[in-house]
Order: sequence, then structure tokens, then C-alpha cells
Amino acid sequence: MAKIRPRAVLLVALASLVVVLASSGCSSKSKGVTASPKPDAGSDAQIEAGSDAADGGPECSKPQDCTPVANASVTCSAGSCKIDACTSGRADCDQSYDNGCEATIDFDPQNCGGCGFTCASTNGKSGCVDAKCVVTSCEPSYDDCNDDGKDGCETFIGDAAHCGSCIKTCAAGELCDTTATPFACVTDCGANTLCGSSCIDTQTDPNNCGGCGKACAGGNANYDCAQGKCVFVACQPGFADCDSSPDSCETNVLSSAQHCGACNSPCSETCVAGVCDPVTEVGLGAVHTCVVRQSGKVQCWGTNTVYALGDGTQVDRAMPITVPGVTASIAVAGAASSCALTTAGKIVCWGRNGYGELGNGTKANSAAAVPVNSDDPDFDANNNTFTQLGAGQSHACALDTSGRVWCWGRNESGQIGDGTIGGDRAKAVKVTGLTSVTSLGVGVTHNCAVHATGVSCWGAGASGALGNNDTQDSATPVTVQGLASPTLVRVGGLVSCALDGGGVRCWGSNAYGAIGDGGTAHALQAKPVTGVSGVVDLSVGASVVVKTATGFLGWGNNHAGQVVGAPLGIVKTPQSLSGLPTGTNRVVHNAFQSCGLHGGRLSCWGHDAFGELGVRDVLVRKSSAAVSAVGASPLSSVSRIVAGGAHTCVIAGSQLSCAGRTANYQTSFNDVVGANPLRQLPQFTTPRDVVATDLGGCAIDGSDGNRAVWCWGTFPPVGGGPTPLKLTLSGEPTALFAGANHACALVGTTAECWGSNDNGQLGRGTTGGNLAPAAVTGLPAVKALALGRYNTCAIDAAGDLWCWGYNAIGSVGNATTGAAIATPVKLALSDVKAVALGDRAACAVVGSGGDVYCWGLNWAGQLGDGTQGNASAPKSVGLSGATAVVVGAAHACAAVGSGVKCWGDNTFAQLGVGNTSPTASIGQKVDVLGVGPTVELSSNSDALPLGNYTCARLADGSARCWGSNSAGKCAGGEPHFVSTPQPVQGL
Repeated sequence: MAKIRPRAVLLVALASLVVVLASSGCSSKSKGVTASPKPDAGSDAQIEAGSDAADGGPECSKPQDCTPVANASVTCSAGSCKIDACTSGRADCDQSYDNGCEATIDFDPQNCGGCGFTCASTNGKSGCVDAKCVVTSCEPSYDDCNDDGKDGCETFIGDAAHCGSCIKTCAAGELCDTTATPFACVTDCGANTLCGSSCIDTQTDPNNCGGCGKACAGGNANYDCAQGKCVFVACQPGFADCDSSPDSCETNVLSSAQHCGACNSPCSETCVAGVCDPVTEVGLGAVHTCVVRQSGKVQCWGTNTVYALGDGTQVDRAMPITVPGVTASIAVAGAASSCALTTAGKIVCWGRNGYGELGNGTKANSAAAVPVNSDDPDFDANNNTFTQLGAGQSHACALDTSGRVWCWGRNESGQIGDGTIGGDRAKAVKVTGLTSVTSLGVGVTHNCAVHATGVSCWGAGASGALGNNDTQDSATPVTVQGLASPTLVRVGGLVSCALDGGGVRCWGSNAYGAIGDGGTAHALQAKPVTGVSGVVDLSVGASVVVKTATGFLGWGNNHAGQVVGAPLGIVKTPQSLSGLPTGTNRVVHNAFQSCGLHGGRLSCWGHDAFGELGVRDVLVRKSSAAVSAVGASPLSSVSRIVAGGAHTCVIAGSQLSCAGRTANYQTSFNDVVGANPLRQLPQFTTPRDVVATDLGGCAIDGSDGNRAVWCWGTFPPVGGGPTPLKLTLSGEPTALFAGANHACALVGTTAECWGSNDNGQLGRGTTGGNLAPAAVTGLPAVKALALGRYNTCAIDAAGDLWCWGYNAIGSVGNATTGAAIATPVKLALSDVKAVALGDRAACAVVGSGGDVYCWGLNWAGQLGDGTQGNASAPKSVGLSGATAVVVGAAHACAAVGSGVKCWGDNTFAQLGVGNTSPTASIGQKVDVLGVGPTVELSSNSDALPLGNYTCARLADGSARCWGSNSAGKCAGGEPHFVSTPQPVQGL
């Protein structure tokens, strides 16, 4: 490789030589030579010009006659003056005598080293130095690598052989990057483009789309790169294109009131992090839930039979409904009531009030929020306000700004704390002996408080719940033993826990492992939970959930998946909660449900038979669903299905099973919170018939000749609880019939009835009382019966219809109104094929044509005559071809041809047409979805919100139900709990 001559040095040399030439004269004369042949340009030989060239010099006879010329010696030859020799470095290239040796062959790039030798200027510029061609400058990307000016800048220095200079060669797999300054060897990217040190496909890379560094960005959007051009894909998180302008994500949906969380999602409150009016507090009740939003709005969902949701109705809700007129900072939920601490620091409550749990001085249920009051002057002294609030099963307590605790409601275990046990408190009373309280925990039947000297508890003491080394109830606060420096206390069923020095100590019932010590022995005083530290918050129900610096832990009862991520059953030691929503910062737990707050939203999991989680619509069956056990195939070989107010019982094959509410042992079970999936009643081995009332049921069991009636629940006059009790009848029963709170059996052709008789519905000529079984007075031989809320009817052997009971609006059907009729009267109908009674309304199928006639209460059009007026005598429904009929609280249905037609109220989807809205005008009959030929219909006969669903036994041996599904009473096979956190609908 030739050495590169620096351009600056060459230029300086050329300039110096020009100066020398300009100042020098002719050198000594040289010997004349011919000018041909010429040496190569750039040789070291001196070129001399002879005098024998025909240069047209002057005539002469001797040398002296010749006039001197520049840079040459002259002579006279053949009579003419000729140039004899040129000065060193000069040449006579134009062969003109007059100008002598005019060419400077040492410096003339046109005659460099000899006449006619021109220095090349390829890819640059060249000069002549010392009769040799040299390169003076090269164009970009070229160089004179052979140090030979004859061919100029002959070498391209933008390839791998010469990258940036003559001597730099790129390694194998590299190429020369001519975009770099200076050129540099880089990896060979093939079809891709080298951007920096990386090979990039500039046709697809959104950060280098169409060229290096050309990023697709801007407008709060994400882009793809296609064929070297940016293509809009989606908006960046937190932004949306709400004005439909292409490639523009102009709206911040994290804060926009018009587009909160998404386009066209207006928020009338404050939009925070994309959540409209975030949830700030949550209160879990037994079967309903309430939350407080940032605006102070209170919303509730779940069971609403006694107004616990505060919306003024008795309609269960699987989605939040706003409590009108309440603006609060805290909301709590009990068994069937709710309370809120208003933003003004006052307390209001609504819902059930049978124990005075509303604290307003009465025991009347309230559909609207009412203020808690007290006879104690300290309650309102100096505008006293409250800071904490809690609810138990049927009582509530609050902490005021003076550090005093007030309680009201049920007091069967001394949970009111005023020194008495028993005697409910319908107004707030001050808890005895408590001052300077900083933390209040309210449990199912006992309470605890943190104060200056420790923790004190009062109320139910079973299993050591009060932590005072005793198991007795206490009507006044007693000191919890085993605590060091408690700062926070939370209370559940018969268990409590306190935050103590960064750890947790628990006491009370350990039946479900809530003490967290790996065993089931109860703790009569506070016991530390091993391995739990750094606790900053806790929640207690039948399980315990704590928040630590590293996450959430839980232990205790997990039969409904409350300790999410742990095996179902009992969790005896702390386990990490898994599967919580991202950003969960608080978990609230009660007996059978848990909820997590995350980013202003709420997700819940656990028991969900009443819609209390708000995560799925389990409260209604808008069209019919097959009856089955959870996870099992639909039942077949069904011989009987009956619908009670909150439970359903079915006989399939040789098994009697029930599903639904268990609060009053209606299903003969009480081991699942409030509700029971379809399960067999093991006491019955040969079930023959079954009925369901509001508060229990009865069944005929036993072999022929040994049949008997057995009843369970709190159904009068049995009232025996979950264990079925045998009734005494005059003989062997063959069939059963039930209303809301009374029942009858056929013993041969005699009707024997028992239960409630407040309207003479037992047919004994009297009213009042809950009576044991006895025959109805004055009835001929009976072949069938029908029972309603307050009425009874019987079809005799001749097909005539007899009715009795409530008659204020003509519900007996004998064309009269007035006082109750306590003995049977014959109606003006004959050839009656079937009859059904509901809430003071009745319908019958008459004649071979299957015509339907109805009478009684008609506020929802349940009589089917196109009006809403009551009728004291049977009126045609305008429907024929019926084979079975049923009447509920405010609707009726008939089996007709290949299906079932219904009419009347549809608030709970009783019409089975796929919605809960009115779908037909008054009097119009609609077809139930999914029901085939039907042989039997059943519905509860009590008033709304009971009597709000229907079940059918189909000709193929299956059964289907539709309408209200609270407590899972439709037995549609759905599970009663949700095992993973799910977002609450509408929050």
C-alpha cells in the first residue's frame, strides 16, 4: 500500500516553487539534445530541447548573431538561430524560438516532467512537484492510495476494502457505513438497515420507519410501521380518540368528565384515574353489600326483602343501586339493615327494624334512611358527631368525637353494653365505662374497642370471644388479656383480632381456624399469630385477612373461597392471598365474602347466592332453566316439584331434595350461609309427596300402609327447626297441599289442615291461631285441594269447587266481599279440573275444553281479563286448552298445548320471556321460553317479594324454573360462590 502524502504539505511545496521560478534567471547552458523520445512524466531525467527543431528562429552566421531567449542557451545552426539547451526544469514545448524554454516541467501540470505529460485529475485535483505528478485534493469518498498522481484519486474509500482510508479494511461480515463521519466499518445487515449499532428493518420498525431515527410517535397514540410508513394502531393507555379524528388520541380518559375511562362515558361526579366517582369505603353484610363513593353517594346491592338496599323497594339487586338522600363517609351492612355515617357526622339507618337496629325509637322496618336518636342528652350535646361506625347481625355501634361508644338494636347477649342482657334498644345508648376510645370493632353479637389502657370487649362470650379468659356473655366491657400495645381491633363472629406492635393477636372461636395457630382449640385470651409481621390493616369475619408491607395474608373459614388462592375448607395458618386485582390496596372481609379495593374500583369473591357480591346476575332466571344440582346433569324422573317462598323441593326417583334459603331451616339444612344448593334430605327414604311453605316444608314418607307426614322449619305449628317432625293425622295420607303458612293432607277423601288460621283458611268455622291437623268442616269427599296466602279451595268428587278464607276483596269467589269466610262455600263453577291460589287471587281450569277462570286480587292483571280491577266471582281469562294452572303473588301461568303461557307482573321475570320489563299489555298471555309440554306448575302464594317465581314439571320427566332466583331457589345448577375476584358490575 502506497504511503499517503498529506495534501497540505503538497500545496505548500507548490507555492514555494512558484516563488523561486518567478525570481530566478537562466541557469548554465546545457548541452543540446533532441527532445525525442520523451521520458515518462514523473521520471527524474532532465528533458533538454535541441536546436534542430524547426522553431523559426532568426537567421545567423554565427552564434553571436542570435538574440538570447528566456531560460535557454542558443546557437546558430544552418543559418538559423536555434535553442541549444534549456535551463534545468525548463523545456521548449511549443518549439517557438522567441519565447525560449517557456514550459516549467518541474511544476507545470500540463507538462510535468516533459512536454505533453498532463497530470490526471480523476476524482480530485493533481499538481506537478519536482517534475512528478502529485494529488493535491480528492473528492469525498476517494483517495490516492498508490501515491501516483498520474491516475489521480484512483481508490474508492467507501467500501469494505478501504473504509474511510487507504489502509482500513473491514472484517468479514462487515461493510462500510458511508453515513458515519468518518466512514466506519459496521455489521453487514443484509436487506435491513444499520441504525447505530443495530440492524433495523426500516420497513416495519415503528422507531425507524422509512429510515433510521424516524420514529412513529405523537398524538398520544401507538403506531405500527408498514412498508416504511407509520400506521395508527391504538391510543396510548389513558387516552382515546373521542372525536373520531383519524390518528388522534386527544382525550385523557383518566380525568375527562365527559369521557371517564372511555369515550362517551360521562361522569357527573369526579373522574379519578379513569374511574367515575371512585369507591372509598365498603360494608359487607350477611347477604347484601354497601359502598361509599368519593362524592359521598351510597350504593347497595344484594337481598332487599326488608328494604336493606335503601332504594324504597323490595326488589333484590345484583348491581349497585343508589340510596336516595344519603351523603356519607362510611356505610355498613348488617343481616337485613344498613347504616351510614353522613358527611355531617350523623348516623342514619334503613331496612329491617325488628330488633330496633335502625335506632330511631321504633321497630318498624323503613324503606328510607331514618336518623338514629337517643334519650341520652350526651348523644346530641354540643352538636356531637361520630367518626366510626359498625354493624353486627342485628345491632350497630358508633364512636363519637369524644371517644364514647354508642350502640342500639338487639341485646340478647349484652352487645349493647349498657349493663343489661335482653331487651332490645330501639334508640342509641352509651356503652358503660368506655372513654378515650380510638378504634371500634363491631361483630355479629359482640364488640371490642381500643382505648388508653388496652382493648375491652362486651356481648357474646362463647368460645372466649371477649378475650378475658372466660366464655360468659358480658353486658359491660371486660379487658382482653394477652395484648401489649394494641392500636386497631376488628371483630367477626365469635372471633376478634388486634393489631399489636406490627403483629396480629387473635382470640375467641377457632372452629374454622381463625386463631391462625394451626389448630382448632379456642383462645380465651389474645394469642399471637406466628409468622405475621409488618401488619398495617386487618379485617375479621369467619376468616381473618391482614395487609402487610409485602402483600395480603388470610386464614380461617374458606368454604366459599374467601381466603382466595387457598384450598377450600378450613385454613388453619396464614396463607398468601393470590389472584388479587392489580393495585389492590385494601381487602374487606366478613363471614363469607371478601372484597378488594383497587384504583377506586371494587372486586369481590366468596358466597354469592343472593347477588351480594354484585359480580353476576344470579337473582333472576329470565327464561326457564333446568333443575339440577351444582355441577350435575338436569334432573330426570321428576314426580313432584314445589316452589316455596325462598326454597324449592323436588322428588326425583326415590330422592327428595331441596334448594334455597336456610335462615329458617326451610330446606332442612342450615350449614351453608343463608342458602343451600340442591341437596338430598337423607331422612326421607320413600318420599311420596312434598309441599313447601314460606318457612319450611312437609313430605309424605314411608311404604304403603305406613305413610306419614313429616314437617320441618319454623312452619306453624311445627316450629321444630331442621329435624323433620311427624304429624298426627286421622289416617294414612295420600297427598299434600300448601299455602304460604298453612298446609293440608288428604286422608282418603278427607281434607285435614294445619298451620296459620288468621283468616279462617283452615276451614273450621273460626279464625286465629296456629292449629294442629284437623278435618275441614262441611266438605264433601275431596279429590284435590289448593292453598293460597289466606285462602283454601277444594275440588269435590263431583267436580264442584268449594272455597273459604280471606274475602275482603272477594277472594273466596262466591260473588261477595267482606269478612273472612271460615267454612267452605260452593262456587258457581262445575266440572273443575284444576284450581290454584296465590296472594288473594285464584284461577281454575274448567270443563273438557280447559277454559281458565280467575277471581280475587288483580292489581297487576293477574286475573288475565284485560283489567286491573278485582273480581269477587270467576271471570273468563279468554284462554282454553289448559291442563294445569298456577297463581303466584301477582302473576299466573297455565300449561297449554306444547308449553306454558303466563300473564301479570314481570318485575322478577315471572313471565319467563327473557327480561324483567313489562312485555305485554294487561291481559295478554305470553309464552315462557324453553318450556315444553307441562304436567304440573308451582309457585309460592305469598305476597311480593315472595311468590315471584314458577317451577314446571314437564312431560319428559324434567323440571324447569324461572323468575326470582335469590338464594339459588330455582336450582339451576349454578355454584353458590365465586372463587376468584371479579369486578362489581357498574362500579
